[in-house]
Amino acid sequence: MPEIKTGNQEFYMEENGMEIARIQYVPSGHDENGKERITVTHTLVDEDQSGKGFGRQLVNRIAKFAREENKLIIPACSYAKHVLESKDEYKDLLASSSWKRMAILFWQNRDQAPQMYTGAHTFFLWSLPTDHFTLVEEIVVNKESLH
Repeated sequence: MPEIKTGNQEFYMEENGMEIARIQYVPSGHDENGKERITVTHTLVDEDQSGKGFGRQLVNRIAKFAREENKLIIPACSYAKHVLESKDEYKDLLASSSWKRMAILFWQNRDQAPQMYTGAHTFFLWSLPTDHFTLVEEIVVNKESLH
């Protein structure tokens, strides 16, 4: 079984020197009680490794990290959300559901207007400096203020 390694705002697994699975998170400020939050943004497993439980192991590892560091989790990743919400032992780690996520994506083609996408918990401002998205700023708002 591959060992779970710690990276920069991520946990990952390697086999024969190749990454086979990864879970990523970003710091997400504090909740209304001042408790730190992290947003789990992605859980990725190599297609050839699918079905071996590596994704679940990584979600369990990030839950352990959150508990050890006294942080709450905003599960923006649908897989992490499913795993965390399905286990009673993780309910206390989940950030309040009174938050809404929206992402504003800025396209590399400067002739296009910015596009807005709605997700689950926070506002993110992203840019496309190369061929991938980069998190440049996060703004958290209470969903009641969006109505």
